[in-house]
Amino acid sequence: MKRIIRLTENDLVRIVKRVINEQPSSGDRDKIADQMMGKVKPDTNAKYCFTQKKLANEILAGGKNYIKLYKIKTGDTLSKIKGFTEQDLISMNPNCQLNDPKKFRAGDVLMYSTRQSY
Repeated sequence: MKRIIRLTENDLVRIVKRVINEQPSSGDRDKIADQMMGKVKPDTNAKYCFTQKKLANEILAGGKNYIKLYKIKTGDTLSKIKGFTEQDLISMNPNCQLNDPKKFRAGDVLMYSTRQSY
């Protein structure tokens, strides 16, 4: 059953202001990115498959609650990792050549989004 909800102009202004206030500023995005990267560090001789700036931009685009980091474990396959997300892992992780399984290794840290694409 559909419902019709009537909003006044003041209601709309209040909703828009609340949404804007929920968005992290650029300084906040950088701080969140630093914290996320500090919690999930690559192993020796491994690397982050993205830059801090790329992570901050993904936080802006997708929201901090939807961006996750994953440290590749021994025996992981790209198809297993792609099972976490519908997003394009290759474009989100430009520092690792994920289309070539020999180029990523255990200990590398990937970024992915849990947000569903529509």
